[in-house]
Amino acid sequence: MSTAFTFSIKRIRFDEHYRPAENTRTTTNFANLARGQRRQENLRNTLTMIDNRFNALAHWDNPKGDRYNVELEIISVEMNMDAEHRDTALPLIEILQTTIVDRKTSERIEGIRAVAGAQQEPAGVQHAGGFRRAARQAVQAFRELEHL
Repeated sequence: MSTAFTFSIKRIRFDEHYRPAENTRTTTNFANLARGQRRQENLRNTLTMIDNRFNALAHWDNPKGDRYNVELEIISVEMNMDAEHRDTALPLIEILQTTIVDRKTSERIEGIRAVAGAQQEPAGVQHAGGFRRAARQAVQAFRELEHL
């Protein structure tokens, strides 16, 4: 008997209204931030820390430290081994897709490209100077927050 594997990709915005799915692993740090009585406060505080850290890293054109906003989306990939039983999907990976929003110019600069195999940089990134470095450091800061 041959089994057909199917994969699904799900996207959900990580903001103060984020609610983890019922089948989200309890070891998922995103989900742990969004549980409990103070879930929205936890999420707001985390997002504020991410924005503050990014603005501190992107200081060269940002004297007040409030020019940029980091938007996050959780991308989840699941594998189904039986097309008839989609409720038994095996979670494979979760990653964050980042978008940097420039509040001064209203420009949106993508972080991770969601399209597999994309070879070119998103518009604006080639001349964005230290954005990639700042984005990497902001993601590192987020990872450090996960361990608190």
